[in-house]
Amino acid sequence: MPIIYSFNNIIRSHYFELIKNEVTRIVESPSCRFNIHSRSVENINKISVSSIELRSINPYDSLDDKLIFAIDVEVKLELFGFSYGSASKDKISKWLNVVCEVKLRDGFKDFQIRNVSEFCKPSQRSRLDDSLIPYIHDKDLDKQAEGTLKKYYSEALLAPTRIDVRLFAGRLGLKIEEACLSKDNSILGQMIFHDCEVKLYEPNNGCIGDYKIKGGTILVDSNFKSLRTVGSWNNTVIHECVHWLKHRKAFELIKMYNGDAGRIACRVMHEIKYKQSDKDWMEWQANSLAPRILMPYTTFKQKADEIITQYNSKGQINITSDVIYDLASFFGVSAQSAKIRLVETGYKNAIGILEYVDNRYVKGYSFEDDSIKKNQTFSIPIKDALKQYTSNPDFKRVINSGNFIYIDSHYCINAPQYLLQNEYGVLEMTDYARRHMNECCLVFTCVVHPSKLHGTRDYSKQGLYHSVVPENVIECNYEYDDINRELEERAKAIHAEMDEVLRKSKLISDLPASFSKSLIMLMDWQGLSNEELADKSKVSVKTIQRMRNNPSRNWSLELVVSVCIGLQLPPYISYPLIGKAGINLTDSEKDIVFSHVVSTQFSSSINEVNEYLKAAGYSIQNRSAK
Repeated sequence: MPIIYSFNNIIRSHYFELIKNEVTRIVESPSCRFNIHSRSVENINKISVSSIELRSINPYDSLDDKLIFAIDVEVKLELFGFSYGSASKDKISKWLNVVCEVKLRDGFKDFQIRNVSEFCKPSQRSRLDDSLIPYIHDKDLDKQAEGTLKKYYSEALLAPTRIDVRLFAGRLGLKIEEACLSKDNSILGQMIFHDCEVKLYEPNNGCIGDYKIKGGTILVDSNFKSLRTVGSWNNTVIHECVHWLKHRKAFELIKMYNGDAGRIACRVMHEIKYKQSDKDWMEWQANSLAPRILMPYTTFKQKADEIITQYNSKGQINITSDVIYDLASFFGVSAQSAKIRLVETGYKNAIGILEYVDNRYVKGYSFEDDSIKKNQTFSIPIKDALKQYTSNPDFKRVINSGNFIYIDSHYCINAPQYLLQNEYGVLEMTDYARRHMNECCLVFTCVVHPSKLHGTRDYSKQGLYHSVVPENVIECNYEYDDINRELEERAKAIHAEMDEVLRKSKLISDLPASFSKSLIMLMDWQGLSNEELADKSKVSVKTIQRMRNNPSRNWSLELVVSVCIGLQLPPYISYPLIGKAGINLTDSEKDIVFSHVVSTQFSSSINEVNEYLKAAGYSIQNRSAK
């Protein structure tokens, strides 16, 4: 069973008697000022406390070591006096507020009761939970960051400023030191709350050694700067500063239960959605507040507007990667962090810039405001696309229509206004398409799942770990919602006329029964010679000749798909041709991958198809038939 670190339990077990005695003293005093009434006792001359219950304990955050907490107390009273000339008594309940204070420094010290007053609902501002972790809502993150800067780095709120993280840490009374924190460079930073021994890796001898580190020290991995950017280094330092400011009280509470706890070790992670444990909450808060401290809302927008205006005056429209890189350089953050901050501060088209999918950057794009939701995207990795094609009937139906092409991690409507071949014969999205993604590309919903690479998350004397291994995995799913339904209808309308031409040509119905004769007919239809088709499909001329002349030969799926791509056949022609080659597509992984190619890559070059297949773990092995 994991240990539950409860502030409530500490107060009830350590300070209940003090609170009870003080409340009793005040209530039973002849000068008691509380409003106490009874229907049975008209003239009260004595009040006796029979019992006290601490109904709720509400701690509040502050930037120093003091902890203020308000307790809702229910007091059971016995009242004595007279009513209509006769002695009478009554029992009632009275609710009061008790405000207390304690210093959190190497434990709880200097406890005192500041005030006992009539009951009122507790304030929700600056509240801490029972683990002494702040309640911080998404909408309040910028306000929290600005409050921190107002006290420790107010100049950053006056004008756009690059924060000197060493100076910021110094103003908090913190010291930054470098050390080798792990053998695999996975731990990037540690916040040392109390004097304690820390296990550090010794690269010279490959051993782990114990080192005494003073409280108030930020340890940063000594290999950090050689592995990551200056922006990431700055973010890590501020991340640890947030732990010091927001979570020092939580660690004091932990120390009451576990005297060895003295530090929090951090590995940089992706955004956390599953804020289930205390650790998750603290990491989410540090991850969310650090970039907002480095890039305060108002002054960041000022600088963003300034840089965007400069590029617009040079003829560049909207947000480009240059804007993001300039902001990252100015504020001393990573490009990805600057991009995310642009989106958070209202520049939604930054979503389409520097998007990293399948180990490469996707070419920039833009779309109409509010055309997609916060958790939606126009891009989908190959593996997610194949998973959806396998498991999602709606997605498979849309893709098999042949109305969409998978290109540059997007599913784009297959139409001339959205797709063209460049001077090298490679299919690309048009500039118009990239500026109007909501008009031509399917939308996917991002879902976050916990990573299987992480084990149980809990506290130990080694502290918390903030990992370069993502705690969560983002998966893109297709939903047949209003957005995609409308897009499918648009694609159908665009292709209606072209489909009608094909039907009128009776091309499909006129295909001969044999594969070889169908191939000859389709090559004539496309006007391709043996040599031209061989070049486009990367199949030898002799193999093309054999495929035309040998009606009884069985050909491999890879070879037939290569020919379909070389002929640029839409799926409603490719699938009949594959069938005439004696190939029955099944639900095997390989057949699903090649079906996806036939449905979405038929306008691409064979080289592009090969790159796609490699990413999916397959390839087209085009060899001359013997």
